[in-house]
Amino acid sequence: MTKKSETKAPALVAWHVREGKAGGKAYWTRIGAAWPHQNGDGFTVQIDLTPLDGKIILLPPKAGDDEAGA
Repeated sequence: MTKKSETKAPALVAWHVREGKAGGKAYWTRIGAAWPHQNGDGFTVQIDLTPLDGKIILLPPKAGDDEAGA
């Protein structure tokens, strides 16, 4: 990743989503982000931690995405 793309806001935020017990509230934790390649053919994904269970979901960033438990 170039310095230029590191300073830009990510196009997508990576979230780890783990279902709650007995169908309860799901737990969302931000685990990384993704930036588009300059040629438009793909993304560079930075994962800060790797979950052992659950799903990884990529969503556009929103205000307050820095917080876990969204």
